[in-house]
Amino acid sequence: ASSAGLLLKTLQDYVGNQAVLIVVDNVWTPGQLDELLPRKFGQGSRIIITSRSSSLPNSKWWQQVDKQLKQHAMTELSEAAAMQLFRESADLDLNFQMPSTRLHDVETELIRACKGLPLALQITGTALRCGSHNGLAERDLYRWEDALAALQRNPDALDTEGRLQGILYTVFKLLKRPQ
Repeated sequence: ASSAGLLLKTLQDYVGNQAVLIVVDNVWTPGQLDELLPRKFGQGSRIIITSRSSSLPNSKWWQQVDKQLKQHAMTELSEAAAMQLFRESADLDLNFQMPSTRLHDVETELIRACKGLPLALQITGTALRCGSHNGLAERDLYRWEDALAALQRNPDALDTEGRLQGILYTVFKLLKRPQ
C-alpha cells in the first residue's frame, strides 16, 4: 500500500463517526483529495481545503460529498497588502523610504513577480532581508536585482495553478550565494 493509502486508512479508522476538523492545504490535483480524505465523517465535521485549482470538483471524493460543500473564492493580495507583507518579511518598516529610485523600482517589480501570493511574498522578502538594522543600502540593490532577474527568467514559477516550486527553487538558490 502507498503511504497516502496507509494514511487514509489510519485516518478513517481513527475518525470513525467522530466529528472532526481537517485542514488540507495546497491541493493541486483531484487525485490528492481522493488519496488523502476519508469518505465518511461524523456529523458536524468540517473540512477546509485550500487550492488555486479549479479542477478539484473532478475528484471522486468531491463528487461524493458535493451537496455538503461550500466554496469560498479567494483572490490575490492587493498591491498595498502585498507590499506590507513583503516589507514585513524583509524586516522593513512600511514607511521606510528606499535609498534610491532604482531600489524602489526593483521592490515594486519583485512584488509584482510574486503575483499577490502570500507565501511567495513572504519567502522572497525573508530571503532578501538586508541583515542590517540601518535598513537597505545601495549594496542590497544587486541582490534584489539578482532575485528579480531570476524570477523573471522563470515566469512559470508562479503559474495560474499557483505552483510555487519555481519560486522556492529560485529563492533558495539565492540564499546559497555569498552576500
